[in-house]
Amino acid sequence: MVAELSKRIKFTDDASFDLKSYFPVLLWVIRDFHLELIDENGMAMTHDEYLESALQDQPGFSPEINERNKIRKLIKAFFGIRHCHTLVRPADEEDHLKDLAANKGEMRSQFWSQVEGLKKLVFSELRPKCINNVPMTGKTFVGFAEKIVACLNKGAVRWHET
Repeated sequence: MVAELSKRIKFTDDASFDLKSYFPVLLWVIRDFHLELIDENGMAMTHDEYLESALQDQPGFSPEINERNKIRKLIKAFFGIRHCHTLVRPADEEDHLKDLAANKGEMRSQFWSQVEGLKKLVFSELRPKCINNVPMTGKTFVGFAEKIVACLNKGAVRWHET
């Protein structure tokens, strides 16, 4: 999504427009997460710190690294507020993963605990999208999103880089 947005948004020097204020909060959910949340110094890190670490530019000058770093910068530019939440693999048995609803009782308790944490994050910390400090309804947000997509498709949106 971010790569596609970057193709459609033109960069200028005018810093009077803040596109971040029009984008929602980014909630990055990673399922089947098995890494320990520790930094390069062996210190524990939060989910959000893990995301911010993943969004840091990587060293190098190859076209692949340059493209990945561009996407990292765009994610940070488009989404001013970012959260990350991880979920372990829901079940150990491969067959149970094919139909999660039917095998709900076979899910790992750690997965359900993390799902509850995700629900708390969504309902307590994430706020509705607002325009001019007025919360948008679902219908209003869909209309807003349709207008943004139409503008992007016409090439009418300009990004002001600072």
